[in-house]
Formats: sequence, structure tokens, C-alpha cells
Amino acid sequence: MKKLFSILIAVLISASALMGKGRIENITIVATADMHGQLRIRGARLSTFVARTRATDGDIILIDLGDYLQGTIACHYSNLENTGLHGFSRLFGYLHYDALIPGNHDFEMGRKPLERIASETGIPIICANINDKATGKTLHNPYTIINRGDAKVAVLGLLSPETLAGTPSAFRKSIETTGLLESARYWVEKIRKEEKPDMLILAVHDGFEGSEDNVVKQILEQVDGIDLCFAAHTHITVNTVVHSNYGKDVPVLETEPRLVEVALVKAAVGNGKTAIKSHEIAEIYREEGEQAYLDYIKEYSDNVDRFGSEPICHIDGMMDPTDVLRGPSRWATLMHEAINSWAATSGAANYGIDASLATVFTEKKAFGNDVKFVDYLQMVPYDDQICLVELSAEELEMIMTYNYDKVMNTDTPRYYCDDLYGVNYTVLSNKVNDRRVIINEPKDRKYHVLMSSFRAHDGGNAFSSALGWTSEDLEERVIWESDISLIDIIISYCHGKDNIVLNPKPYWSITEVNGSN
Repeated sequence: MKKLFSILIAVLISASALMGKGRIENITIVATADMHGQLRIRGARLSTFVARTRATDGDIILIDLGDYLQGTIACHYSNLENTGLHGFSRLFGYLHYDALIPGNHDFEMGRKPLERIASETGIPIICANINDKATGKTLHNPYTIINRGDAKVAVLGLLSPETLAGTPSAFRKSIETTGLLESARYWVEKIRKEEKPDMLILAVHDGFEGSEDNVVKQILEQVDGIDLCFAAHTHITVNTVVHSNYGKDVPVLETEPRLVEVALVKAAVGNGKTAIKSHEIAEIYREEGEQAYLDYIKEYSDNVDRFGSEPICHIDGMMDPTDVLRGPSRWATLMHEAINSWAATSGAANYGIDASLATVFTEKKAFGNDVKFVDYLQMVPYDDQICLVELSAEELEMIMTYNYDKVMNTDTPRYYCDDLYGVNYTVLSNKVNDRRVIINEPKDRKYHVLMSSFRAHDGGNAFSSALGWTSEDLEERVIWESDISLIDIIISYCHGKDNIVLNPKPYWSITEVNGSN
């Protein structure tokens, strides 16, 4: 009798334990990244993919890794116009995103566009390592919890502080940041302890590379408790596994930009555990755009097209961006004239202006005659401000040598070229004494150079690579920064002019040399 009672107690305990266990949920996670404004036709293709995936896999988890608020006329229109929903409020709301991680380009207009999207959609924007100086709190929610059936999924958002260098100075001065590795350690432990999720996803706007000094790789190796990682920012396809120091294999995925592809992960989640069943990069650029989505954004899309096709001015003749690869070009001349004309009446004039640096995107289309807003946007696709930077002739030589080395690399040529106006220089076809650019001035001569905030804060890595400068070194050399964007400066300069005549001055040339160092 005693033995039978013991068996009955054991059975009851076992049954109780089973009843206490949650169900294992099969969950599909889709991640997008680096959309760069592609919310119309490519957004419709994404909508087709998401709808089909939901039809087969149920209530998926859908997140974005940032850099959506820059890159197209639709973005610029939405960031400027406050009538109706923001374009990305429409996309993210229509597709029912679960979480948004900010990218560096999402702060080029300051805080307002992101705050607007969060307010209009109710979708949590998450980032754990950017703090508001005024409050001491994180600028956005550090993480979010997503429930699917009995499964509890935590998504932790991070943004590399280094990528914020090109954002407006007013924004940078209003925040404090912590490093990725430090932040990941703190928040993963806190989430695991307080939330006890079945699955923890790290969503980080910083790229994954195989090099040993890559911070995302270090996080996945050194921080215990991460089940899955999505990365972004470097615009490359990654689908690999990192073996952590704790004996766990953590998948990490990153996609090409502009909705060419998405990351797709399937997992069994529950009872405090996650088993990744598959992880892949899914191409979506061949998808047929969902008509229901296109109908939903039609009025907005028509407004964008009207905004972009508005004539701004008339330019005498065509402007070909590839001309800048051969010498002073009309395209670069327009940028220099606009920048210097505006700066002459700005606060920069108080410090003296000696030169300007224009970045020409050589893969863009030629334009001219009756010029529209959309034409100017391809000249300056980023919402950068203008900075005045102090540099010596030698430093300029080294920076421009680095830039032209990239441009003249026949294997992987850079798709943009920096044109320096106000300084006479020569570009050599081959390096001589480690220099490809020669400025015939005393090496210690100082120049105050106007350039985009992206360039001034080491966008393109010229300062860090050519001079070995840190972000602190750069901050000391930036002596002034505008509160207006470069594209607005150029449009303001051109607006309403009946005929703009551009005559490039011969301030630089390419010279053939024999041999190299």
C-alpha cells in the first residue's frame, strides 16, 4: 500500500511538472536592414514576401536594423513634410513590424523623424547604448519583449557609436554613448535575469566581418546568453555561425542594402531554450510588388513624385558626374559655387574660408537644362551638414592621396570622387614618394576647408586611414558646423535662376608619370 501511494505521488508530481512546462513554439523571424528609402516599389516586393511567409509560417517576428530614413526622394519628402503619415510609418505599420533599431543615417535630421515614426505607429524603437544627456536615460527603449504563444522573445537593439560621427553636432552633443561590447554584456545579463526570455536576439547596427577586431564577432564570442544576431551597416551578405567561448553556436546574418534580400531564421522556442532550425538569406528583388500595398501608398507616392519633379532652375548644358574623374567638372563646380556662396554669409566666414571639398557620386545619371529636385538629390543623397575643418597642406595631400588611390583602383574603384577647390594640386597616375596628390605649397600651410559633416567626421575613413586620427582628433579640427543641410544649401543657391552657366576653373589636373615608389 505504501509503495502504491509513493508511485501515485510520483505520477502526480510528474504530471504537475509537465503541466507547468510551456509549449514549444515554431517561430519565424524576418529581418530587414539598410533600406535607404526604398519604401515604394521595393517596399511592395517586401510586402509580397512578408504576406507569403505569414501565410505559411503564421505570426512571424519582423524587425528592421536601421538606415531607412535616407536615400530617396520619398525619404526627403517625408522628413520635410508633416502632413499625413511619414512614408516609413506607412510601410512599417502596414507590414506590422515588431521592432525598429535606428541606424546612423536615421539621425541625419536629428531626433524628430524617428520620434514621429514611433508616435505614428506605436512600434518600439530600441537602442540600449545611446543615452539622453538631459535625462540620463536611454534615448529609446533598450529592448522589447515579443510573445508568440507560450514563447517569450527578447530583442536587444544596439548602434555602433562610431557610426554617429556624421550626424548633426547638436544631436551628438545632446547624447552620450557606451561601447557595443560593454553595453551587450550589461543588457544581456539584465534581460536574462529580469525577463527570463526563451530566446534573446541581438539586433545591432554595425557590420559583421571575419577580422579578429570586429566588435560584433567579439560580442558573440564573449557574451553569454545570445541566441541569434542580426547585423547591418556594411552592406554585405553574411550568413555564418560564431562559436562562443561558452560552447554555443550563434548564427549571425547581414544583408545587402535597399531590399535586395532579407534575413530569414526559423527556430523552436520555449521552456527557456531556443533551437535554431535554419538560417538563410532570402532574395526578394524578383518578387512581384503587392498591389494592395501600392494602392495603400498611392496618394502619398503621387505627392512624392510631384515634389521631386518640381523644376528648380535652368542649367546651361548637361552635367556628367564621370567628368570629375578627368579633371575639374561642371557637376563639382556647381557644388563648390553653392557651398562657398552660402558660407560667405554664414558663421563660417568669421573663421576665414580657404577651400571646399565636394564629393561627386560618379555612378549617378547626367542631368541638365530644366533641373528638378530629384536631380539635385542624386548629387547629395545624404542629409549632411557643412563643416569647416582646419588642415595643413601636407594633411590635405595625404587625405587626397588616400581618396584618389581608391578612385584609381582598377580592381574595386570607389564610386565617388572628392574634388578640392581653392587649392591648386596635381593628381599623379602613379604614386611618387607615397603621394599621389601633390600640393605645391609649404607643407605646414594651414587651410580652412568646407566639407560635408560626413566627410569631416571620417566618413570614408580618409582621416583615420591616411592620418591615423581618432574621433577626438577630428573634433579638435572641426572649427564650425552648419545647422542646415548641404542639399538645402545647393537648392537654395539654384532656386529660381533662369540660366546657370558653369565654367570650371583649372585648379587640378592628372599627370602621367613613369614608375612609382
